[in-house]
Amino acid sequence: MSFNETVISEMRALFSPKLPLDKLIDNVSQELQQRLEASNVSMLPTCVVNDLSLNTIVKSLEGSGTYLLAIDLGGTTLKMGILSIPQFQMVYHQSLDLPHKVVNLKFFREIASWVCEKTHEFILLKGLSGRLTFLTGITFSFPLNSRNEITTMGKGFTIAEEVTSVSIQEVLEQSFEQVLVKFDFKIQFYGVINDSVAVYLANKASTEEDGISLILGTGINSC
Repeated sequence: MSFNETVISEMRALFSPKLPLDKLIDNVSQELQQRLEASNVSMLPTCVVNDLSLNTIVKSLEGSGTYLLAIDLGGTTLKMGILSIPQFQMVYHQSLDLPHKVVNLKFFREIASWVCEKTHEFILLKGLSGRLTFLTGITFSFPLNSRNEITTMGKGFTIAEEVTSVSIQEVLEQSFEQVLVKFDFKIQFYGVINDSVAVYLANKASTEEDGISLILGTGINSC
C-alpha cells in the first residue's frame, strides 16, 4: 500500500461515522434545536416568523396606499426593491455599491438617505399621490445576537464602537426617522432577518411547495 493510500485509509477510519444514518440524522436535528435555543450568535432571525400566508396579509392591505419595501444589506452592494399589493410583484428596484467599509452611524444614515431618495424617485415615476406607507423588511447577512446587535462582520467591513452594542433595527429606524423629515411618505419597519430566511419567505409567498432555501455567496447558509 502506498503512502497516499495509507493516509486516506487512516483518515477514512478516523472520520467515517460510527453510527447508522438514522441515528446521525437524529443527533444533528437535536444539536440544531439546541443551538437554536441556546446560541447567542446566530444567522437566524431574532424574531419568531409565524406560519401565516404572506398573500393573505398583503391582500388585506389592498387599496390602502401601501407598498412593500425590501432592503438587502448583504455585502458590498446595497439593494432595495418595491413590491405592489396584492399582486406581490416587483415594480421597482435599485442597487448601490458600498465603497466605505467602516460601519458606523454615518454609514446607516447614508443607507437611509439613499433608500428614501430612490423611494421618492419611484413615487414621482409612478405619479403617485397621497400619504403613502411602505411596509419594510431588511435582510442583514451578518451574525446578530439575541438583542439584534452586530457581533461580527466580514467581507472587509470594520465595526465602529458606536454601533457594537445597539440593536441594528433601532439604528436603522433612527437613521430613517432623521432622513424622512424631508419626504412625504412613511416607512414602517417589520424586522431584520437573514437573507436565507428572506429567500425562503419569498418562495413561500409564490408557492406553498418550497420547503428550503439555499444561499451560495461568500459563505453558504440555508433555511
